[in-house]
Amino acid sequence: MHGEATNHVNLVGPGWHPDPLDPSRLRWWDGTSWVARIAKLEAGSDAISWHAAIADLAPPEPQIAAPPVPLIDLTIQTPPAPMPTPAPAELPTSTPVEVAPVGAPAAAEGPRRPHPPRNRRAWAVLGVAVLMIAAGAGVGTAMLGGDARPIVDDRIAYRDDDADFALKYPEEWHVDKRVPGEGINFIVGSTSVPADEQNTVSVVAGTSDGQAAIRLEDLVVSTSADLIARHLVNFRLASATEARLAGAPAFRIEFVDSTTKPEVRVVQYTGRTAGGRPLLVGITVREPRTQVSDEELTMFLASITSS
Repeated sequence: MHGEATNHVNLVGPGWHPDPLDPSRLRWWDGTSWVARIAKLEAGSDAISWHAAIADLAPPEPQIAAPPVPLIDLTIQTPPAPMPTPAPAELPTSTPVEVAPVGAPAAAEGPRRPHPPRNRRAWAVLGVAVLMIAAGAGVGTAMLGGDARPIVDDRIAYRDDDADFALKYPEEWHVDKRVPGEGINFIVGSTSVPADEQNTVSVVAGTSDGQAAIRLEDLVVSTSADLIARHLVNFRLASATEARLAGAPAFRIEFVDSTTKPEVRVVQYTGRTAGGRPLLVGITVREPRTQVSDEELTMFLASITSS
């Protein structure tokens, strides 16, 4: 969980700021506290770096935006029209034309046609250079204090080698709990609402003792029965279909509690890791207005891999 920062006034909005623990990188400030997410500038990628000390660190200082780059007058001066080249005088028909022998020095050249004006090309190059300078200044300001991420991918990578899975989740999700070797739980939407109103997503790897020999269908039955016994007293089975999870066959089961308003939905994906451990993904929707979108859920499930 993030450290509290409610005692500070004039808090800076969410954005990337120099990491108080390591000035050579950036750390994400979510508007109230520092989080575990960092961006390594030299590598151009994000990572997770958590230290208990960041919960007590002061918020970042407000960043002063870089002054706008002054515009340069790019008015193109129309060059004067080139002087017309006089037509060569016609030779009298009675005058023989002498042809210089091979190797003889060339005769003096007549008036040359002026080269096309280069002003347009020079101004165009200058204009491109100014735009590049302005774009570079904007990127630097965004990396220091803006809301824009300094990297392309807007998802955070998480890997648990002991649990034999890896995934990527949207940066808007809040990590509620993670137990290395077992799994991770996310809160989707606001974290200020009561626990019984929060939307959650969890990924759990079960123990492999004797589970690898059990058929996937039987594993689904046993995990679903355990889920119903512990949490789903008033739920009914809404659907059960085949699916894919971590690149392997899986089952998707959905339960609905029609006694609540709005209805609470629980979706569970049951599969296996490459090492044979049960792999369970659970989605609980208690507040439809802030639930995971279909696009986010599809990308999240597709990102789950197993070694």
